[in-house]
Amino acid sequence: MIYILLSFFVLTLLIKHTSLKMLYFARCRGIDTAIYRRLDRVKTRRHRFSLAIIRVYKRNSTFVELPSLVEELSNIGLNETLNKYYNKPFEHEAKSIVAGPSFMQFLNKLFKTQIAAGDILQFESDNHNKFFMFSMTGTWDEIIKLK
Repeated sequence: MIYILLSFFVLTLLIKHTSLKMLYFARCRGIDTAIYRRLDRVKTRRHRFSLAIIRVYKRNSTFVELPSLVEELSNIGLNETLNKYYNKPFEHEAKSIVAGPSFMQFLNKLFKTQIAAGDILQFESDNHNKFFMFSMTGTWDEIIKLK
């Protein structure tokens, strides 16, 4: 027991002062090897997991009909439209979602607001962003950013 604790203590000191590649001890097949392999996974990020961020942009008090809003989005771009016609977004982190009618009910309950036609939904995960606009029928249509 003392050997394991001492070995773990020495290993943590080594982690702080040496590279991970030097931590492999060929003569010891115990806790040192297990910790080395775990740290190597963390370093190489093979098992990295990050949460996705869900953002809902609600329209501000500027009145614009939905077809005109879509035309404006097409003419001036998504970023300018968000700045001009939308409030700061509500945010929530999630691992997964159920895409369907119950998802809108989930958003209403989560953000304590009523999702309406013209509101924009953003999914952000790592370096991927997807934007959707809610329609009058309750569906959500993807906004494709063109360059």
